[in-house]
Amino acid sequence: MVRQRPPEPDEGSGDVVCPACATGNPRDRRFCRRCGAALGAARPGSTVRLSWWRRLCRVLLRAARWLVRRRSGGWGLVHRIGILLLAVALLVGLGYGVVRLGARGSDAVRDRLVDPEPVSPVSVRASSQARNHAAELVVDGISNTYWAPAGTGAGHGEYVELTFGTPIRLLDLIVHSGVSAQRDVFLRQARPAELELTVWTGRTGPETTTLRLADQAGPQTFRRVFPDVVRIRLTVRQNYGGAADRRTAIAEVEVFRRPG
Repeated sequence: MVRQRPPEPDEGSGDVVCPACATGNPRDRRFCRRCGAALGAARPGSTVRLSWWRRLCRVLLRAARWLVRRRSGGWGLVHRIGILLLAVALLVGLGYGVVRLGARGSDAVRDRLVDPEPVSPVSVRASSQARNHAAELVVDGISNTYWAPAGTGAGHGEYVELTFGTPIRLLDLIVHSGVSAQRDVFLRQARPAELELTVWTGRTGPETTTLRLADQAGPQTFRRVFPDVVRIRLTVRQNYGGAADRRTAIAEVEVFRRPG
């Protein structure tokens, strides 16, 4: 039969309690006299600091208890009315947040899931246009015809503008830079290096963003999401291959919207 050793007279008492076996120890000991565990973490008067979220939970719990505590008399009636108004305010705020964030979240998901569809403008105009290179050529569906401004040189500030019959949710914009998709012809005129995209919507005033193009022939796609777009403008800010006898040309601009 196995028996336990009877405790010493002062065992189980002391100022420092062992964190491993709960045995009391004198305050001058560094290791537990029963199991040998270190006593450094259990010094007398030491406290454990709670994490910030535990402290926050305690504060919220105390506040909730104060709110729901029953009170009598006139103050009790005022208290109950205050709780009711607070609950209504919280519900209204929650509902408003769900509506606003829910609509934005729904739009973001739909933008990712749908296949953008092309849309044609009802009118196209430009700040200026060279002979035989009118603004309408940027939407004729042919990559070897192009718009170019009337003046030669850098062309900074020259623009082409597209207007739509009804507001669209813009998703993608494809720009065909230069005069042709063929490399040798492409290099004969200047090409835009940076375009400023200005978007007019039915909700707010014009919004502006920058499109930076590579110096290469063919389509370059830009993802730019704007709701209720009625007009867009592409303004030349920088170019490639500019010279005194050259014009900065754009062959084609394709606009894609969200269906529905």
